Amino acid sequence: MIRLRPWELEPTGGDDFQPASSRPADSQTQAAEDPQPASDHEGPDETQAQNEAGHELAELLLQLHTSGRLSAKDTCLLSHWATKAGAVGPARSLAKGPGAPSGHYQRHLDRAAGLRGSSDEFYALQIPGHTKHSVQRVSNLVRVVPPHEILHKEHAENPDLAAKLEDPDWPPHFANHKIMKGSPGSVVPLALYLDAAQYATRGAVLLFVICNLLSGARHLCCVLKKKDMCRCGCRGWCSLRPVMELLNWSFAALARGLFPLARHDGTTWDQSEPHRLSLAGLPLALKGAIVQIKGDWAEFSHSLGFPTWRDSEHPCIWCRCDKETLYTFEGLDEPGLPWDPIEAAEYEIACQRCERHVVVTTEDQRARILALLFYDKRAAGSHGRSLRKDIPELLLKAGDRLEPNAALPDVGKFEQIPLPATVLFWRVSLETTTRHRNPLFNVDIGISPNTLQVDPLHCLYLGIFQVHAARVVWALIDADAWQTGSLDGHWTEAERLQMSCIRMQADLHEWCKNRRRTHPEESITEVQEITTKMIGGREEQRFTLKGGEAKTFLLFLQDFLSKTSAKVKHGKHMLQAGAAFQQYMRLCKEAPRKFNDAQQKDWT
Repeated sequence: MIRLRPWELEPTGGDDFQPASSRPADSQTQAAEDPQPASDHEGPDETQAQNEAGHELAELLLQLHTSGRLSAKDTCLLSHWATKAGAVGPARSLAKGPGAPSGHYQRHLDRAAGLRGSSDEFYALQIPGHTKHSVQRVSNLVRVVPPHEILHKEHAENPDLAAKLEDPDWPPHFANHKIMKGSPGSVVPLALYLDAAQYATRGAVLLFVICNLLSGARHLCCVLKKKDMCRCGCRGWCSLRPVMELLNWSFAALARGLFPLARHDGTTWDQSEPHRLSLAGLPLALKGAIVQIKGDWAEFSHSLGFPTWRDSEHPCIWCRCDKETLYTFEGLDEPGLPWDPIEAAEYEIACQRCERHVVVTTEDQRARILALLFYDKRAAGSHGRSLRKDIPELLLKAGDRLEPNAALPDVGKFEQIPLPATVLFWRVSLETTTRHRNPLFNVDIGISPNTLQVDPLHCLYLGIFQVHAARVVWALIDADAWQTGSLDGHWTEAERLQMSCIRMQADLHEWCKNRRRTHPEESITEVQEITTKMIGGREEQRFTLKGGEAKTFLLFLQDFLSKTSAKVKHGKHMLQAGAAFQQYMRLCKEAPRKFNDAQQKDWT
């Protein structure tokens, strides 16, 4: 049966209606090429509403494209036909008609939406690593955006941002920052955020984002593919160190308020970067100071060179607890912790304890070292290019690891560096609070391990909140809150558990629908499917959620538990814990940058 589209049906009324197929061709072409507004007498309010709708349409299309749900061709074609239908605003610039080669759509979209930027914006960074096309170690060219350049552009385009620096509600530790003290009232507080993200089924990248705490803007500076990072046993450190050097160089420029006079490695600007050569030494549009470094604790350990929480002697970055007392909460009170904090100066001491600088002057010395070097990839090894045996004449011991430094940026090129050269070895046996010297930490610009901040997303929303959710869900299941015990006796335990998940999903959907109606200002992220795999088992209870889902699910559980807590084991205590979490979220949302005394009391 042939199905006609609605616009192909005969009109039901109106003698003046003329089907598109019977209109003159010239009028059809003109109507397609020159779409007109619906009315010639639109008021200013209607025009403004149309413009706002056009912006929303463009943002939605770009969001769907960047999330992978729309191809570049589909995005351009939708914009094209929306424009023909009368859409106004940025969607017009995204439009590209049908018939073009597929690659042209992506290039047009990148250019129109500014998704890739011009090549002049990027800074070329050589990073040791690997590629899928090479068996041997290679040097990858990674293009990054230096933080000082992108922040300069933001402030140059928004000169009114400077007035916000007069806000007195910044936290006290901002004012105590070394750069802030040197130029009070004129330094922009900044934060560095780093985290891993999945970009394909089996691919992951490490992201470096600079956050302007004054404007709230976030700028992506660098992306590293994890599969291309070094595999010499260093756990990616050979690839991460050049990025840390670049960030230190850029943050130092922000602290001075001047464009750098040379590249991050000390080499001079050349004619291949004329715009950077012309700006060298000129003032930036701002001075900036890194007051926070935020990320996952796993990222702090992997990417910044700290021990993990499983380390027996130094599991914590900030204090002197050990593995036995890490989860001991006795003596934990409002004023402070039962353990002594680790001071910023101790990082330098820990690095100096492990560093061994060796001056290699002759080819015989180089040959002697090369004969004993190997890539130690053992789990309990030295994690990198290390010595098999002692070299007494150079005061080196077996297990000492060759580290990148200014003279040897890539440890894989020790055979090629000109002599004499001063190389760096790291004595693994003397490690304490750090596994490498990280160039990012620079006391001259006020960046130290004390700059690291606990990230609420990973610590709470992806951590404690999910642990709490898992305990509550299993307590509700054990209490038969979803009444699966009344089912037919032929049902197995696994089938009852699955039915609990189905009924929980239905209750959550109904709750979200009501919540959106009663709290329209809230952002509600509903869990799309609750499965038995997500909640684990009684012996390994878990609840795997995303950050936004965890917040919404926590609110749902609190409401649901309040109606059933009487028959739930420890229900009263679970309600109290949930109320404390809700109080935390409320304070974060309503409180200004600096808590007053009453809010601090509520916090603790």
